Amino acid sequence: MKYRLFSVLMILAMVASLCAVAIVAPASGDVVSSPTVTTTSPAAGAAAGYTVVFTTGGTGALTALVDEVYLTFPAGTDLPSSLSYTNVLVSTSGTAAMNVESGGVSVSGQTVTVRMPMSAANNDPVTITIAQGEGIKNPALSREPASGGDGQGTSGYTIGVKTSNAFDSTSVASTPYFIFNWVQCIPMAAAKGGPLTVVGGGFLPGSSVALAAVGGAQGAGTVEADGTFSIMAFAAGLAAPVIVTDGSGRSALTAALSVLPGLILVPTSGNIGSQVVLKGYDFAGTPAGVAITIGGISVASGVTFIDLDNDGTVDDFAFATNIPIGLAGGDKIVKVISGGGGTGSPSASATVTVANHAVTVDPASGAAGSTIVLTGAGWPPSCTTGGVDVFAPGLFSFAYSASTQAVIGDGAVETDGTGAFTETATIPANATPGLTAIVCIFGGPSGAISLAYFTVTSNTLNISPTSGPKGTSVTVGGGGLTALQTIAINSLTFGGAGWNTLAAIGLDTQGNLTPTTLIVLNTFAEGVNTIVATDGAGLTAASTFEVTKPTLELDVTQAYRGQMVTATGSGWIAGQGFSGGVTIQLNSNDVAYAQPDGDGNIWAQFQVPSNLSIDGTYAYAASDGYNNASMAGTLTVPSSKLTVDPESGPVGTTITLTGEGFRPLTGISELSMSDIALIPPGTVLTDSVGGFTATATVPGLGAGGKGVTAIASDTASTSFTISSAAAAAATPELGFATITDYLTIAWAFDSETQQWTVYDPTEGAPSTLTVLTTGDGYWIQVAEDCTLTYGANTYNLKAGWNLKGWLG
Repeated sequence: MKYRLFSVLMILAMVASLCAVAIVAPASGDVVSSPTVTTTSPAAGAAAGYTVVFTTGGTGALTALVDEVYLTFPAGTDLPSSLSYTNVLVSTSGTAAMNVESGGVSVSGQTVTVRMPMSAANNDPVTITIAQGEGIKNPALSREPASGGDGQGTSGYTIGVKTSNAFDSTSVASTPYFIFNWVQCIPMAAAKGGPLTVVGGGFLPGSSVALAAVGGAQGAGTVEADGTFSIMAFAAGLAAPVIVTDGSGRSALTAALSVLPGLILVPTSGNIGSQVVLKGYDFAGTPAGVAITIGGISVASGVTFIDLDNDGTVDDFAFATNIPIGLAGGDKIVKVISGGGGTGSPSASATVTVANHAVTVDPASGAAGSTIVLTGAGWPPSCTTGGVDVFAPGLFSFAYSASTQAVIGDGAVETDGTGAFTETATIPANATPGLTAIVCIFGGPSGAISLAYFTVTSNTLNISPTSGPKGTSVTVGGGGLTALQTIAINSLTFGGAGWNTLAAIGLDTQGNLTPTTLIVLNTFAEGVNTIVATDGAGLTAASTFEVTKPTLELDVTQAYRGQMVTATGSGWIAGQGFSGGVTIQLNSNDVAYAQPDGDGNIWAQFQVPSNLSIDGTYAYAASDGYNNASMAGTLTVPSSKLTVDPESGPVGTTITLTGEGFRPLTGISELSMSDIALIPPGTVLTDSVGGFTATATVPGLGAGGKGVTAIASDTASTSFTISSAAAAAATPELGFATITDYLTIAWAFDSETQQWTVYDPTEGAPSTLTVLTTGDGYWIQVAEDCTLTYGANTYNLKAGWNLKGWLG
């Protein structure tokens, strides 16, 4: 700081204060003698505590809690709007210091009014102290004495003192007190050219401020309105103070800066192997003790100390070296350590940006023997065939595996002045298909390495067709292999298995296979299979064939026993020949055979076997003699079903009963309602798919839901609801339906009308009996013994006349 040993200023201020405290008795009539001022901090713009000492005159006595002292601070002093009474102390010669009590201090403009907490006699010294914590700030512009300061504003600052004593009519100026400018440098240790921040205060607002050229830092700026400044400076590399001077001639200085070792790189970026110059400044020790690393890799220095910065000391150096080839791209630390390199040895560092080195290949894929173009950038510049060390050429190698590589190209990759190259090379003829690394190397195995990836593709066989089921005839040709070579027996493989098991296959002058037709064997796996041909020179060509699975579908997902079902499919071998066609199975039993058409499609129909159980799900599939098999499907045989129409009605209602899914061509052993037979057993037979239809009359049962059951090997049931209303009167034709073959004639007598009515079934005969009424009696003549059944009632009739009461 400008008052670099602040105590120096304090001593000056104390000396001034001591000199001012000496009290001289006032002349006759004086009230206040010349006051003196001391501050806790003389720095411009700083918060400071103030102590003002004056002596009352021969008529200047002050009364406690009545009289006041007025302190008028100079312009530029920053006073708070109020002061805390606890931090304002007053003392006299006979009274210890005490605060001015509540309300005993106030601020108005530049004047602080202090009420005396005690009385002061005539010719009594009075001391008023305002603590630094109250925030009174010194003027922003320095005023320093000619001796011990910079000689600017030597008149200093004064505080006017006046009291409320009736004899005190004029403010008396204090002896001058001085405010000093100041300066700081952050940090106080830096290498040559290192960044610094220089700040200061107490200077002339608006003036230019500059750092002395012979000082420890260099830079310039402008003083702000509050007398302060902040300069972004840089270290000059000298162990000297930072000296600041403004346009008014005010100046200040710091203690001497410590000089640290510094390092500058030229250029700050480059390729591996490119040259970089290291300029070092202010290194201690001997040249032999300097250690240099770039990106953590040691570099042989051979440093010679010289005086680069003209500071009169031979402690600098300029050293050219190359960026190590083994570094990856990115920012790398260059570090220089002197003094033997031990802990605490002086060091400096800088950053060099290393370019990424890379290689690309075009095209990125091709067959063995293909020519490729390799392009690189970021490699050591100016490498030639005759170069050595960092200028030695690179090479390319083709990686067969992690441990086996072969050099490709001419074995000498040369770069231009920017570290770029363009080279051609050939993929080895024996390269196997797949993704392979091409390695670019400069500087040997421990040098710079980069990889490019090339996909070796197979030579291609011509395959026709490219998919089909087992048994498909496939023609193989093409390949582009070695001219006039052969494909030995089993050297043409299908999914890894030998295919040309009977004879070798010749190659023409273009290396193409003589077109050969082979059958997809029944042992080959379904899915995509690779076909590979390998000639006598070891070259290969390949293609793929997909062994497909034929299909089978039924036109329904459920069917009754005996129902005709249609099966269709595709993808089968056309013609089939000796194979016997396609067999269709249901529940592991053969149910149909089909012969594929010319497109491999099949069509067949079959009946669902009657021996299958109802309510079951059965697998179906198809297969042929080539070991082709379809995916399995399922067919459901539903349960037997019985329906009644209508589903409700009174006793005597005619109903139609329909059955489905019963065992085909089987007699109905029971058709009943609540265990009452609706038809005689065995009178109805199921059809070829297990269905039947029968007509019956609702028997005389009580109202409500009734179970209806049908049995024909299988059982099914439903329900019928009998309503509470009585059944309508039956006609003779309906009532006598079960004895139609035996009925001769029937008579009825109406007692109310005394009339006879007759029913004669003979064709053309007149009949007057139209209804059979429950409760009435009827004379019925039959030709043979028989049984009349109507509803739930049965009437046993004898040949001849029978009188029967009709029960409904």
